[in-house]
Amino acid sequence: MDARTSMPDAADVPETNGLDSGEKLSAYGRARRQSERRRKIIRGTIGILTLLAVWQVMSVAYDLQQILPPPLAVAHTIFSTLTLNYEHPWLYGPNIYEHLASSFVRAVSGFAIAAACAIPLGLLVGRIRAVREFVDPVIRALFPIPGIAWIPLAILWFGLGNTAVIFVVFIAEFFPLYFNTEAGARNLNPILVDAARCFGARRLTLLRRVILHAHRARRRLAHDRCR
Repeated sequence: MDARTSMPDAADVPETNGLDSGEKLSAYGRARRQSERRRKIIRGTIGILTLLAVWQVMSVAYDLQQILPPPLAVAHTIFSTLTLNYEHPWLYGPNIYEHLASSFVRAVSGFAIAAACAIPLGLLVGRIRAVREFVDPVIRALFPIPGIAWIPLAILWFGLGNTAVIFVVFIAEFFPLYFNTEAGARNLNPILVDAARCFGARRLTLLRRVILHAHRARRRLAHDRCR
């Protein structure tokens, strides 16, 4: 019998004495999900360890340490770099943590600017048809351009400083945020909107109390149905 359809062991199913049939099914479902989660974690761990073992053996057996360092050597280098215990002088600056902090600031800045632009625009495009007819074709025309193609333009426009890097991060994060927000706002259940309007909700109230919380409401409704 396939493992996905096999019954869990008796030890995996919690005690259901005194519970009705619905609660028993719910307990059985939780036990089955936990069993599947454990199985996925164990099998994934075995797969990763097997890959690392093959990598180590191939690198040592064929003397590829210079072009394909074995995982143990890579782990040792990472540990020595993070602990600032360099065997050789650090070539990329005084401290790796300064570079990590700079990269983190650039990434967070680009993401924050993209979120500040994409989320409100996605809400407007998803809920207002006139805005969608004007703006959505422009966004979809720019979306197929690969992210790497923006790098020369960023260097020409902003030079080699942090602004160019932040711009590239902004471009990379803008489109996923926009399309997800637009799809969520456009596919909102009209029953929720109609119910809010029946209670006198206007545009700002709809946006603040219904549209922004619709995903949480859908998750709660799906959870109640599963129960």
